[in-house]
Amino acid sequence: MKVDVVFLTRNSVNPYFTKCLDSLYRNVDVNRLLVIDEGSTDGTLERLSKYPNVHIYQVKGGRAVARQKGIELVETDWHLHLDSDVVLCDRWQEKAERHIDDDVGAIWGVGIPMNPHVFNWVVPMRYVRRMDVPSLMIRNARRRGGTHDTLLRTGVVKDIKIPSDLHIYEDWYIKRHVENKGYRFLTVKEPYCYHYSNPIFSNEICRQIAMLDKKYGIQSFLLTARNLFLAPAKCCAILLLTRDRIAMKSQWDFYWRVFKARMSLELAY
Repeated sequence: MKVDVVFLTRNSVNPYFTKCLDSLYRNVDVNRLLVIDEGSTDGTLERLSKYPNVHIYQVKGGRAVARQKGIELVETDWHLHLDSDVVLCDRWQEKAERHIDDDVGAIWGVGIPMNPHVFNWVVPMRYVRRMDVPSLMIRNARRRGGTHDTLLRTGVVKDIKIPSDLHIYEDWYIKRHVENKGYRFLTVKEPYCYHYSNPIFSNEICRQIAMLDKKYGIQSFLLTARNLFLAPAKCCAILLLTRDRIAMKSQWDFYWRVFKARMSLELAY
């Protein structure tokens, strides 16, 4: 089965960029690689030009606008959304196609965190919930969704209109759209990918998360407050179990900054 691939870029050259593309062409029957770029100047486009069937489109406006453009350009019955910091497992498409059924609208392959600090965020929950890391990542995706390696039934999302301000939560919106149309958004252990993400939780990013949580009802204030209440215990557990001070601090920064921004929004109303 030929599939178009939606691939968002913005100065995306990283140590795993070539591995990402090689794994794509090795494990997926690519019809067209639809590169939605936002002004890359670091050699991203030059690197991409070495691969077959690449179509590059320049779009400004953030991830939501880029994701929308990619979906509009798709021509195949199913299409793949792939992030540039992901390496696909062997036979990714073959494994994904096993899940295709009449009521399936999307197939999300679990992302195994390869950044050691991101991996260590999850370590305490392995003991609390008695689940392995892939199961924990799937648990999170069932609420949030994801697009790092996701096969979508094109007909289900062709009419989607992603709000332009959802530049952080566009994946959540896609998941909701699929399910609202009566299709299942599958979160599975196979296929899977290796995810080399390096998230940065700056004050501005956390402010945007809090704003979108409130505006779209993605997360309640009570849940945000509960997360902060539990954060000291989780952060201590990260330090005790992994001795990873960077993971501990980044988790605390995230919970505290999102809560602080959300509290400001609540008090403003």
